[in-house]
Amino acid sequence: MNDYPSSLPPPQQRGYSCKIRPNMIRTQMADGHVRQRLVNTGAPHELAVTFMFTQTQYQEFMAWYRNDISFGQDWFRMKLLNEYGGTESVCRIQNGELSASLNCVNGEGPLWSVQCRLDMEPGSGSGSGGGGDEVWIDPEGWDELYAFIYVPYADTEPSWPGVKLEKNSQGYYVLSMELFSGIPCESTVEFHNNHGKYTYSIYLFEANDWPGRIIRVREYESEVEYVT
Repeated sequence: MNDYPSSLPPPQQRGYSCKIRPNMIRTQMADGHVRQRLVNTGAPHELAVTFMFTQTQYQEFMAWYRNDISFGQDWFRMKLLNEYGGTESVCRIQNGELSASLNCVNGEGPLWSVQCRLDMEPGSGSGSGGGGDEVWIDPEGWDELYAFIYVPYADTEPSWPGVKLEKNSQGYYVLSMELFSGIPCESTVEFHNNHGKYTYSIYLFEANDWPGRIIRVREYESEVEYVT
């Protein structure tokens, strides 16, 4: 995943607005009331941002936009303001659409304004609960989630069902990478709900790719899907 270039300025705070949109189902009832039910909280937030660039910065941004994130198609990491403060978040440009305008020309040359809307994964990125030494997991509707870690050649068998994972405020199960401290890469981890739903074992050497990500696990699958 690409990073927003550190040589470019962050979005301006003026005009910075965030729209939080959890997935809801609204049903009109016969008595005139509307029933509203939360499906999940994992929908990306919408963020309107404005960048101010010099001519050189504008050229660098457009080259990054075209070549590194495929005209806005790809997700990238950028430090953004959210409820956790200024944290690194995972985001992408909605529909790849940008609006650029020439604000003025001063003694240093042209000054460009670039506006766009971003999809921002809620809470993702280091320092916001989805980064650092944590992984957020979406098991697609399982009522509980456990991480069972099997270490081959160990003197003692691991205790079933393993570590029960808890949900965070965003509705994702949280797996701390501290659980894997000192565990050899030949080990495996199996996610399950302790009620008959489980994944096939996943090798821990893949865990190096997990920190700070949102992953999805499915019943009987042996690989995880990266949501971001």
